[in-house]
Amino acid sequence: MEEGKKLLASQIEALPRFESKYFNCVRSQAFSYLKFRGLPMEVLLFNSYESTEKLFQQYVVEQRRKWEYGTECMDKAFLTLLGIEMWERWYDNFDDAEADILNILERGEIAIVASDLFYLPHRGSYYQNQHIDHFIILTEALESDGTKKYRILDDNSSALGDYICYEYDRELIATAFNSATKNVITFHYPKQFEGNSREIALTQFRQWLSQFRDDLKFYDWICETVKEAVQNLASKDAEFEQIINALTLVAGSRAIYAFFCQFVGMDASVVENLQECAKQADIVKNMLVRSRITKKLDTELLASRVQQLKERESVSLAKFHSYAEEGASHV
Repeated sequence: MEEGKKLLASQIEALPRFESKYFNCVRSQAFSYLKFRGLPMEVLLFNSYESTEKLFQQYVVEQRRKWEYGTECMDKAFLTLLGIEMWERWYDNFDDAEADILNILERGEIAIVASDLFYLPHRGSYYQNQHIDHFIILTEALESDGTKKYRILDDNSSALGDYICYEYDRELIATAFNSATKNVITFHYPKQFEGNSREIALTQFRQWLSQFRDDLKFYDWICETVKEAVQNLASKDAEFEQIINALTLVAGSRAIYAFFCQFVGMDASVVENLQECAKQADIVKNMLVRSRITKKLDTELLASRVQQLKERESVSLAKFHSYAEEGASHV
């Protein structure tokens, strides 16, 4: 027990963040940590290529906020492919949760703990300004001169880059927890994965692709919406916000799927095309972000960029089907 605890405390500060545009905070933290522990987490990315039909439904029709997107990637049921079990419990307050948290840390594991960004000094503009539910990684409980503290890992104020280590008094962590959803998450997993990870990934990929549908009409809708707004960009501010959120997910989804395709051995052209899709989605998104500030937008250039993205998306889907039917069968 003590050896595992010390190992975690000495190594966890170097935890790389895997991605920042696709997963919500819990999935991103879980993916990064379990990959750090040596599991082939790439297997679980087989369904991380999100349909633009689904993006349109959730962001435009249902008008969800950016972090509320519902993906099936990394769902509990799929964690079992790698022998991973997600443990989650809700509490009345931090006092009730603390014994479980300390037990988790004593085992040399992390506790992913609910928190409110309003109370976290390192979260920049959110601190003392906005109440937003979030999760942080607790890695170690400390006590010095009678003061209890916790070491945590979390994003920086920009939510970019690797996870950074912070240290806070126990009371601050408790206050942030009590203002949030008051749940704690940890994971049980094998010390070493013994299965054929690539074969598992390919099997799941084929099953996912057989049911995947995307008419790509979302990209036509973007062009139509922008064209209607050209005389008064402010009139479409809400629609632009939803498009920006959706394109952020497109960029993250395609970038992470390039990583999956590389893992299962698809041709380099597939990976490169996905990376270009991610780049193009980012470019269009940034054009819309700037337009909300400048109130100017080159609609012809944007339409051209969107069309290029749509064409590349069609290429990706065709290559997936070709690989599922031919390439993967020779592995």
